[in-house]
Amino acid sequence: MVAGKPQDIELIFRVDPGFHINSHQPKDELLIPTALKLDEAAGVKILSQQYPIGAAFKVAVGSDREVLDVYTGEFRVGLRLTAPRGATTLSGTLHYQACDNAACFPPRNLPVSLTLTAK
Repeated sequence: MVAGKPQDIELIFRVDPGFHINSHQPKDELLIPTALKLDEAAGVKILSQQYPIGAAFKVAVGSDREVLDVYTGEFRVGLRLTAPRGATTLSGTLHYQACDNAACFPPRNLPVSLTLTAK
């Protein structure tokens, strides 16, 4: 990375086979969106976050078939940021709710940590 210049990085996440998580913008306001929250770090400015488009996923609910907007398998969250000279560690969490074809589980926070080195 170049210190003080906007840079693009990607964080890669993986959803276990047989499960899905709601996208960043689920179709139903009652569903819990996937959201990356990073703590402040000295000199680091998060300029933007870019989430992928979710995939349509049909779930049988009673006699209806509801279509959800979800992530399955691997998905990436892009960050555009600036960092100061030297090494800086960013920490935070990915908030999500995992579901399978029969049920949804309580929301969870996955710890996220990455080290940036800018010259």
